[in-house]
Amino acid sequence: MTVHSVSSDRFEGMDEVKGAWADFVCLNATPTGSGVPALNASVRRVEALTIGAFTGSAVRLERTRSMAQNCSNDVILCIDDRTRLRATWDGVREREFRPGDLHIWQADRSMSCETSSDFSALMLTLSRDHLARHRIDIDSLLRKGGHVADKPEVRLFSNYVRSFCGEAELLSQPSIEQCAAHILDLVHMVFGVSVDTINDGKGRGVRAARLKAIQTDIKSHLTDPELGVAWISKRHCISERYLRALFADERTSFTDFVLEQRLIRAHDRLCDPAWRHETIAFLAFESGFGDLTWFNRAFRKRFGMTPSDTRNAFSSGLLLRR
Repeated sequence: MTVHSVSSDRFEGMDEVKGAWADFVCLNATPTGSGVPALNASVRRVEALTIGAFTGSAVRLERTRSMAQNCSNDVILCIDDRTRLRATWDGVREREFRPGDLHIWQADRSMSCETSSDFSALMLTLSRDHLARHRIDIDSLLRKGGHVADKPEVRLFSNYVRSFCGEAELLSQPSIEQCAAHILDLVHMVFGVSVDTINDGKGRGVRAARLKAIQTDIKSHLTDPELGVAWISKRHCISERYLRALFADERTSFTDFVLEQRLIRAHDRLCDPAWRHETIAFLAFESGFGDLTWFNRAFRKRFGMTPSDTRNAFSSGLLLRR
């Protein structure tokens, strides 16, 4: 995986950030807000995908006709979760996109786009050949306006890509390649291609990507009192039965996964010097446990020692952090 990250807040300066925009999506970026301008760009090239995560203050993006002549015919998929985008193609056709909509841009067409406020955009480039091989009629979609309205499939796609961008540098190369395959499968799903059937038995597909997004969501809400099958199912727009089936595919259950993540969190806190002044009861509750007796029993069963013994073993150097 090739990673290129630049920020106007760091030493690179605004010019290098603008260069990242130009290299990735062939667009000139010009801040338009009244305050101090800020632009950030992080571009990852993985397998057949190039993924860009861009944030900053209000900005105008432009691709002139001369720039478009030197660009590839790749397709750019763009989602901005924060602000409305107003875009014009070839100087004539104008369209406004709402936060969460998926926009489809052509890299070889002149365009301009302006955000109304601070933005947080994901952009993926895909070759037309790849889309054609999977029977995605991108030209038909472009003729109909070039966008897919906010819907559960688009949100799943957006959440998974953002999760990947946040964790990618910690993943092994095989895991990165598998995530790239999941992202492609989600692209297919957004455009209505049935990939569950195509990839059945290959360890890929929408089910794996959906489970990854759900697991990430659970880890972010371990202390939320509402965390449960019904709550997570509603958040991800799936049935409770389907949610349980996703975990069953991994030979576990929703309850066991949540318990494991809470125990791991508590174990990490007990072995972290930054938490050494907190009581074990506090760390148990901070990890999502509401009953201290149940926590002690589950912890000992999982790690083979009590929480107190774990903390003491780490303090004396007999136990290393996970």
